[in-house]
Amino acid sequence: MPIPVTCPGCKAKFTVSEKFAGKEGPCPKCKAKIKVPKLEDVTPVEEVKIHAPEEYTSGPKTVTGRPATKPIARRETRLALVPTVAIVAGVLVTVAAAWLLRNQLHDHLGLRAVALLLVSPPTVRAGYAFLRNDELEPYRGLWLWVRSCICGLVYAGLWGAFYLLPDDLTQEAMYWLFIAPPPLLIGAGAAYVTLDLDFGSGFFHYVFYLLVTLALGYVAGLPMPWSGAASLTL
Repeated sequence: MPIPVTCPGCKAKFTVSEKFAGKEGPCPKCKAKIKVPKLEDVTPVEEVKIHAPEEYTSGPKTVTGRPATKPIARRETRLALVPTVAIVAGVLVTVAAAWLLRNQLHDHLGLRAVALLLVSPPTVRAGYAFLRNDELEPYRGLWLWVRSCICGLVYAGLWGAFYLLPDDLTQEAMYWLFIAPPPLLIGAGAAYVTLDLDFGSGFFHYVFYLLVTLALGYVAGLPMPWSGAASLTL
């Protein structure tokens, strides 16, 4: 059996073969003289055996004979019933409001701005439910709404910046090659910072927001951005 030895000089610990029992020799590290204990002076070390829990040894086995453990079920809350119903109901109410208030929204820029600020956080929240990273713990509750409001404020601010552009720029197709990239990059970055979406998911998140607000603007009878910035969307 191997004999445990401790060097008196460098305190290194190692084992030597039992054939060196009772002999002296230099330490392989510091060359200090070491006397190996005699075999009868060595206390045998009891072998420790680790046993698997009974439920694993008595359960089903794989083809190699190893215990087949049951995988932990992943709790998926993305399409939970109550939030889904709330989102659908909110969409229907918002579309109905856009239709009923189309005349007022067309004539009052301030009302359009208020409406945009109201619909932005829920739209951001809905997009996050489908585009979030499944490998990360999702934001929930008040903290999620706070982040959605911050991201929605940035998105709404991008619409406001677009409103300041001259009409002749937005009506020329070639100018969109220069108009579109900056807000898309800023929107993706806002989703990345506030919602921890990767840059690609953040890009699609902002595009989702644009499609929703454009659709609401269309329902409200507002001109589309490419027809002039004076009355672009909700």
